[in-house]
Amino acid sequence: MTKWEGLLPIGSVVILNNGEKKLMIVGQSQTPAGEPEKIFDYSAVLYPQGFYDRNNTYLFNHEDIKKIYYIGYMDDMEIAYMETLEPIHKGMQSGEITLEEADRMVEEVMRDRKKEGF
Repeated sequence: MTKWEGLLPIGSVVILNNGEKKLMIVGQSQTPAGEPEKIFDYSAVLYPQGFYDRNNTYLFNHEDIKKIYYIGYMDDMEIAYMETLEPIHKGMQSGEITLEEADRMVEEVMRDRKKEGF
């Protein structure tokens, strides 16, 4: 597996342990519908098919990745977002931050970053 510190950016293509098909990451720090106490690192869709219904969206954690085929697009906005998201994601996983608090925190920080020119 390619080494990567922290969460992978959206657009990254991976294969999971015991997986046979490639997945493309479409979301980070995800909770399943109706289960806000569960936090997964990623949501993904089959690659190259992409999204075709919510029953074919996959939730998994970074340690479930066997191989990284492609690291998604990153610009200054993505880097700023990841710097914001990583500590919030860890707080959600530990139960110190609720989903509602996390949403508010990300919105506030990204609004401030946009004012700074991101």
